[in-house]
Amino acid sequence: MTFSLFRCGRSVRGEVTDRSAVWPALLSAGPDAEHGRGLAIVAAYADRWGVEPAPEGKTVWFVCAEWRSR
Repeated sequence: MTFSLFRCGRSVRGEVTDRSAVWPALLSAGPDAEHGRGLAIVAAYADRWGVEPAPEGKTVWFVCAEWRSR
């Protein structure tokens, strides 16, 4: 798995690429669940997100439109 983060003007784009051919599903994980929260966190905070095929798997990407340093 690889994680990349890019600053594009005032936006930030993140990408997570893995070798699994199984596309992620937006789940409703319970409070004690050990899996299933990642995409829900991305969907809650990102302005846009999606999934694209990669040469050996897939890439989940997200964009946060207004990045402000703190």
